[in-house]
Amino acid sequence: MDKTPQASVAPVEHEVSRRNMAKVKNDSNERARLIKSGLNFILEFGKHIQFESDLERRKEVMTEVLHCIFFLGHIYKNPVPPEFFFPTKELLQQYKELFPRAFQQYASHLPTRTPFSILLDLVLRRNGSTNSEAILNHLAQIKKELQDDDQADNNYTLRATVITECYSGQGQERFYGASLSCSGGVETKIMIALSCIQTWNEAVAHAVWNVEKKGYIKFPRDVFCTAYKIDPESDSYVTIAPRSKCYTIFTGVTFKPPFCGERGSEKFRLGNCAETESLSHLLDAEENVRNETRAYLDGKEVTVDRASIIEEAKLKAKELLGPRHFEITGNIFNFFQSQ
Repeated sequence: MDKTPQASVAPVEHEVSRRNMAKVKNDSNERARLIKSGLNFILEFGKHIQFESDLERRKEVMTEVLHCIFFLGHIYKNPVPPEFFFPTKELLQQYKELFPRAFQQYASHLPTRTPFSILLDLVLRRNGSTNSEAILNHLAQIKKELQDDDQADNNYTLRATVITECYSGQGQERFYGASLSCSGGVETKIMIALSCIQTWNEAVAHAVWNVEKKGYIKFPRDVFCTAYKIDPESDSYVTIAPRSKCYTIFTGVTFKPPFCGERGSEKFRLGNCAETESLSHLLDAEENVRNETRAYLDGKEVTVDRASIIEEAKLKAKELLGPRHFEITGNIFNFFQSQ
């Protein structure tokens, strides 16, 4: 009879149980941060929207912010219903009466931009696009108001990490963009796909979506781009060099400061960087730059195949959205639209 002592499974079971408990606790903390961040953003945005003189526009952009936050809560792995973002029933009822479409469409219509991009647009309307110092100071103050001591540098604050400014020598206007301030890795991938379908200029969508096929775009001379990130010691924006991926897919751009190697861990998915939004705005606004920008695949100049990009991005979006409680029937993508 074999009398070899049998190893106890108890320590293994204990370790698995400990890990599961840690994961549950971490998921719970992330969900709580998302809820708190959503409420903070709603209240802070409500303060700044008061400076919008057009009352109808004020209502529409507030509705858009609420819709996007509710959408991000809905597609979170452990869904957050809209009512969880409001501390009292009275406040919830007030928002329901003032902004009903946000509550009606968050589970049926898709956002076209993140809450921080909407906020950035509001700041630009107030300060003008040419006063970069005023814009950055204003954004720094907002980010400080949105920051909680227990939410530093996590994925659930809805704050954009990086802001970029770009312009061309052919025009005087400055164009701004924010990094995708979503609530997690899957959510960021979803917003990138939706942006390629609906939001970004087709040339930018080509560069982002086709990166694995060695896709990129080449801008004409005299296109400039500067990225900014908050310095935690001074609570003000400082310039930073572009990530290698942005430098690779947006060629011909003069980045200030210039590219100097990998920035940070380069962990973010391509398309998350703020350069995509700012350069997309530039291409949409300036016809000369748009006409002189060329698209490439594996070193060969090509015509942007927008239809294929949209088709592939839709397939990816459906693949990601399905397990996140957002079903899309057929090929119909309903996007939230301001009225």
